[in-house]
Amino acid sequence: MWLRKRESAITVERFAASGLIGPVRIFDKRECREIETYFNKALRPTPLDWPKGHAASDYFIYRLATRRSIIDIVSKLLGEDIILWGASLIEKKPGGRHQWHVDIECTQGTGLFASAWIGISYCSRRTAPTFLIGSHRFDEIIQKMEYDRHLDRKSMTDRDIVNLARTVDPGVYLETPYIVDGEAVFFDGRIWHASFNAGRKHQKALLLQYASADSVVRIPDLKQRDWPFIFKDDPLPPVISIRGRPVSGINRIVSAPSPDTMYSETYYGLQQNY
Repeated sequence: MWLRKRESAITVERFAASGLIGPVRIFDKRECREIETYFNKALRPTPLDWPKGHAASDYFIYRLATRRSIIDIVSKLLGEDIILWGASLIEKKPGGRHQWHVDIECTQGTGLFASAWIGISYCSRRTAPTFLIGSHRFDEIIQKMEYDRHLDRKSMTDRDIVNLARTVDPGVYLETPYIVDGEAVFFDGRIWHASFNAGRKHQKALLLQYASADSVVRIPDLKQRDWPFIFKDDPLPPVISIRGRPVSGINRIVSAPSPDTMYSETYYGLQQNY
């Protein structure tokens, strides 16, 4: 099902029930071009400690991730005590696929998670991620269900995924938001989701990942993407408290990066609305 929702549909109740809300306009076309230009710079700061550590090392990315229009939505979904634990650029060439999964970092213990997937370039109904609505409420995650049933992840079709999920809840269904450049969807990291670039262009999107301050976040060993997951004890991922108060003793809280970490060119248009 292709979906085009109005921004007024963003409610805590809908997010809790479906695991997905949006799309919502975040950046205009000019801002998207500036973001893409910035990501193409060879001299950008490297992410801190792991590929999702851009916001902890790069002031430009940190500013994007803490834009008021984003944080106001995230705080509505997660509460007033929020951490930012992941920021990365998603690039997918034509024909590129990301198999069905839940985000491994969101599978430890309790807590609330919300990720913002924001289209930056060549995003359309042919390149948007697909979600299995309601699957974030399952006791078992897709990777474990496939492992227990000896299913081959790479050969699972969308129909296979729906049939598997309906053994848990007959009411779940697929939803592919109609997202264009500059728009975002917000989703629970435990929802089953996948993506496929059926377009003819190299697509780029920004993935920003948040959690309630009491959520445990660890770096997974990506050599083991299938169940059972393996998490690293060292280093702990750098997380930034972006609203409210952090909870001590759970995660490694780091300070926001300095403006000096941003690439020397100034992007004036993106300094607004913070």
